[in-house]
Order: sequence, then C-alpha cells, then structure tokens
Amino acid sequence: MWKSVHCILLLAALAYAAWIEWSVLATAGLLWGIFFGFFIVPFALFAVLGLAPKKMTARE
Repeated sequence: MWKSVHCILLLAALAYAAWIEWSVLATAGLLWGIFFGFFIVPFALFAVLGLAPKKMTARE
C-alpha cells in the first residue's frame, strides 16, 4: 500500500512542479523558466523521495 501511496505522491509533486514551471514560462519567459526549473523540479523530487518510508514490512 505504501508503494502505491508513494507513487501517487510522486506524481502529484511532479504535476505540481510542472504546473509551476509552465506558469513561470508563460508569464516570465524562457530564462526565468530555466532558472526556476533548476530549483523547483529537483526540490519536488527530493521532498517526496525524502518523505518515502525507508523500510517496507512484510504485510505491505
């Protein structure tokens, strides 16, 4: 169960980061989009992966 929850959280974080990136690209331009892309997308990935449980029990 935790594995599916983790995948859902990861997809949600990536979708949210992509939405932020698109809004920056649409309003501020390409250079700001590239600048924020180096910070927002990796932050979303590492934040979700950092919250993932490290060990899975046999029942899950």
